[in-house]
Amino acid sequence: MTQRLTGLLLALVTMVSISSAITLDEIVAKNIEARGGEAAFKKIQTLKANVAMSMAQAGMEMSMAITMKRPQKVRVEIEVMGAKIIQAYDGKSGWSINPMTGSDKPQQMSEEELKDVRENANMDGDFVDYKAKGTKLEYLGTSDVDGTTAYKIKVTKKDGTTKMVYVDAISFLEIKEERSTNMGGQAFDAEFVYGDYRTVDGIQFPMLMETRVQGQTVMSMTWSNVETNTKVEDTLFAMPTSKN
Repeated sequence: MTQRLTGLLLALVTMVSISSAITLDEIVAKNIEARGGEAAFKKIQTLKANVAMSMAQAGMEMSMAITMKRPQKVRVEIEVMGAKIIQAYDGKSGWSINPMTGSDKPQQMSEEELKDVRENANMDGDFVDYKAKGTKLEYLGTSDVDGTTAYKIKVTKKDGTTKMVYVDAISFLEIKEERSTNMGGQAFDAEFVYGDYRTVDGIQFPMLMETRVQGQTVMSMTWSNVETNTKVEDTLFAMPTSKN
């Protein structure tokens, strides 16, 4: 018991020491540097990737193809149970095609759905040029994330949406987010845990992501075949008049 108490006290002292020795601006700068630097981010104009998704509790495996293009364009295609679900955002409006709802016609997204899509369209993360984007950051001290000491930062976007971002106090890479998300038309609070960072075109990308709800992992995502700066036409993101 004495050893355990001593260990807890040492961990607490370490967290307090780390928290008091750094500022928000330093965390932001070190995070951008750890990811590869602002210039490396700006070089990337398009991004494509394949994502394998596993929903263990439902016993479902899905595949996803994601395409992104500056500024703020994204298209996601999900293959599930023989059907293809498409979601896209052209920087102004979003649309989707979901045959599993009984229709193969494109539909305008709701405002709640658009919040998630805009989040996915962010190629730079939350810290690059955050002031110019109208984002506000607040440093809330340190927190324990699965045994790792992390800096906790509240992010408030221009549209008023908020989330918590946790930055590893050693590597300065993001390791977790807490935010509201939308799935199946329902909004709920979730955790997104990141890992297996690898370098792609000078930028550190997390190749693994877990989605947790009430502490339980509901989805795992593994990224692969990440490509940058390939040719992508703007028409890919525009809402079609009929099914693509």
